[in-house]
Amino acid sequence: MKALDFPAGPVYVNVYCGGVVKTIAQIEYYTTLEEIEHILRKVADPIAFTCQAFRFSLVEKLDDVLTFLLKSKISTYEFSQFQSEGHHQQAISEGEYWKSNQIRKLKSD
Repeated sequence: MKALDFPAGPVYVNVYCGGVVKTIAQIEYYTTLEEIEHILRKVADPIAFTCQAFRFSLVEKLDDVLTFLLKSKISTYEFSQFQSEGHHQQAISEGEYWKSNQIRKLKSD
């Protein structure tokens, strides 16, 4: 049976047997991110679990990918807010250089 597409939060379901409601059950629906968080909270070592799930042999590889994703999703303007004004142009140049190197590195793996 395929799960229905409900918004995140509790959903109440009637459980029938022979056409008669036997009980009402509550099912908790999560957003994709909440579902991942829920799974990671249950494991003893979330980092090792994530490395195994993505088949990374080194934690550094996971770190590289997560850093790349974070930097590629933050606009240069937003990222530069974490930098001092004097380093603004340098941060942009380094960010673009880093991004191109990471893309090359990910493609080669």
